[in-house]
Amino acid sequence: MILNQDCLILIIEKLYENKHNSLFSCLLVNRTWCRTVMPIIWRNPWFILSNINNNNFLKNATLLINIILLHLSKESKNYLENQGIDIFTKLNYQQNSLLFDYLTFTKYIKYRNYKDGCNIYDIVFPSYNNFQRDLIMREVYKLFVSKCSKIKFMDISGILQQFYKFPEAEIRISKVQELQCKSDDDPLLFNGLAQICKFIQKFIIIYSNSNNELAKLIESQLKVKYIKIIYTIDDINDRSIYQAIMKHSTTIDYLSMTIEKNLNLINDLFPKLINLQTLILHGSLFYRFDFDKQSISSFHPKLQILQLYSISFSTIIEIIQNTEGNLQTIWLDSNKYENVDQTGQLIRTISQHCPNLKYLKIFLKDRYLEDFKQLLINCYLLEGLIIYTDNLYLNYYADKLLNILNDSSPINLHKFELNYCKFKIETLNSFLNNWRNRKPLWLYSVNVESNHNMDKFNDMIELYKKEGIIKKFKPDKSYNFINDYKEIDLI
Repeated sequence: MILNQDCLILIIEKLYENKHNSLFSCLLVNRTWCRTVMPIIWRNPWFILSNINNNNFLKNATLLINIILLHLSKESKNYLENQGIDIFTKLNYQQNSLLFDYLTFTKYIKYRNYKDGCNIYDIVFPSYNNFQRDLIMREVYKLFVSKCSKIKFMDISGILQQFYKFPEAEIRISKVQELQCKSDDDPLLFNGLAQICKFIQKFIIIYSNSNNELAKLIESQLKVKYIKIIYTIDDINDRSIYQAIMKHSTTIDYLSMTIEKNLNLINDLFPKLINLQTLILHGSLFYRFDFDKQSISSFHPKLQILQLYSISFSTIIEIIQNTEGNLQTIWLDSNKYENVDQTGQLIRTISQHCPNLKYLKIFLKDRYLEDFKQLLINCYLLEGLIIYTDNLYLNYYADKLLNILNDSSPINLHKFELNYCKFKIETLNSFLNNWRNRKPLWLYSVNVESNHNMDKFNDMIELYKKEGIIKKFKPDKSYNFINDYKEIDLI
């Protein structure tokens, strides 16, 4: 079958997004497919390592590093050998010629594994010491900077190499859009990047201490849209970082951070986030102080994803009431401060103000099941639902909850995680039997009575899977509906 090249690229891009491993078989179709697929695979070659099990990780990581090192110039290879680093002997691979100049396709420069954040060079070269591995990484980063024509993302956290001084660095990294770093990285590195890079839109910062040069790098960008701060301490108390973020307040559409101490940040920054679409907040600050009403009332007409940890229901209610109906995901995690009496008001607020809601994680008590039923009716675009409560127990309302789900669920709702109680097998069987002729279910972490016959339960699940009523069943796995920028979220 001969496809138009543009159509083929669209198909391959879709496979890249959803079924990355399928691309390797596409390489074998013919030369045209191979030439089309190879640049897409090598755009971000590290992604390959994120979808393999631990048994195959070392083999695949070694193969990937080997291919990268085969691009090294003769000068770099000689330099490493003079330092006592015979890389290809260690890798046990032949120095075969390359079919493509693969690194010219690469737009992502990384050195860490997606799964656990480990340095891949530490894994591939365990017998070398840190100094020798740093020398290898220095030559590899020099290689990337010389080869990669349009670098989009760089992970520089913990990097010791001043790669911005390499030949052609100013050309190669000037258009970097995404940066992952640590606040304790070398200030000279941030200073060097600030002189070259002006188009970084997305920052992921692993924060442990203040760094004025990092703040200057953020401030010097033309338009920052995405800020994620991952804390290794309780809270950020760095005015320079705050001021740098404040400069981009009108362009930021994604903010993820922890607030434990600095109430002034909230009252100063939040009203200015007029284009915010995703808000992820951690912190118990909102239980100890009154949130400025003006900050809440300005919050936020374009907001689509709201993910909150340890935030009071009263604050959440105020936020939702001022989002103008655009929320698509509400993710409310359990915390010890929850005011159960406000559960009903929260459910009613969601029901009244979130007609475009697709994914919901909600706290629920028996007395609010009727409010929950109305939420299902009003939020007719719902696709995924997680229900949790303050303890797991077998109660008389399990049947009522499942009947409500059968009778009132919108047509697209099919993804469930039910941590509401421990269900009887008979109750679940009735629910599944009544789900016929609807969208096949994705079930996660459904709890059953501990004294039940689990063989009987598993047989029941398998039967409904064969009938097509259940598409996926993961009894011990939570489902994360939040697609949190998966390409660069390494932590």
